[in-house]
Amino acid sequence: MGVVLVPGGADRGLPWHYGDPFGEQSRMAAGHGAVVLGSRGVISISGADRLIWLGEWVAEPLSSAPLDTGAMLTLIGDDGAATGVINGIDDGAALWAVVDGEWPVIGYWMQQQARQSGQDVSVAQWPSDSRVAVWLGDAHPLRRRTDVSARIGTPIGLGHLVIAPPDQAAGMVGDEPVGLWAFEALRIAARVPRPPLDKLPGGKKRLRLLHLDGSADDPTPPIGTVLTWNGDDVGRLGSTAQHYELGPIGLAVVDSGVPNGTSLLAGATSALVD
Repeated sequence: MGVVLVPGGADRGLPWHYGDPFGEQSRMAAGHGAVVLGSRGVISISGADRLIWLGEWVAEPLSSAPLDTGAMLTLIGDDGAATGVINGIDDGAALWAVVDGEWPVIGYWMQQQARQSGQDVSVAQWPSDSRVAVWLGDAHPLRRRTDVSARIGTPIGLGHLVIAPPDQAAGMVGDEPVGLWAFEALRIAARVPRPPLDKLPGGKKRLRLLHLDGSADDPTPPIGTVLTWNGDDVGRLGSTAQHYELGPIGLAVVDSGVPNGTSLLAGATSALVD
């Protein structure tokens, strides 16, 4: 079987798998393989005040960033709510960021905030025909040097996050490509949200991993499916995937009063809270 493309949604047209989706997950979990994250947005933040300015808009402390080191940051909007997640790499001249979220909207908002700040900072958006993100497992060779790359540890595992022109990105994948199914399944299992597919927790809501009933007619219900407990609405289902070891799983934002081990309903599908 050749490459199978994502049929719809945020990743439409990108490689979903290369004929062995569970094998690709297993290899990726072991540090092998490479995947082009072509639908994620890329922005750059330059200027002498870039870290000071960005520190005002992320949840994590950010007064300095070691060169060529990656960091996962949660963006905070004007209302104090989390709006997106970025993986950033500072190359000494700019902080390059891969955005999970409504990235054109986020990018425009960041540009506006930078212009109004009075600080030495500017934000640029990079369309996918000029820069894309690539994730390479830690055991996958970095076949060519790129100006923006970092060895980064995430819940998915150690690896290199690279931002490069599309032609360079394709060359980095080499003969061990991995589809987005593998990346997404491992991301969900690691409880890493991907806005806007996954709502970010806040207030009395918590991000939880759900184990979905693989014997159900619809083992992976659509995003936004209402979650109920004893007939009460307790949350919404986010992104889902078939995991090579765990079976069908999903992320959800659920009321904080729902304990671990509770069996919910996602539509007509049973969902066990982990």
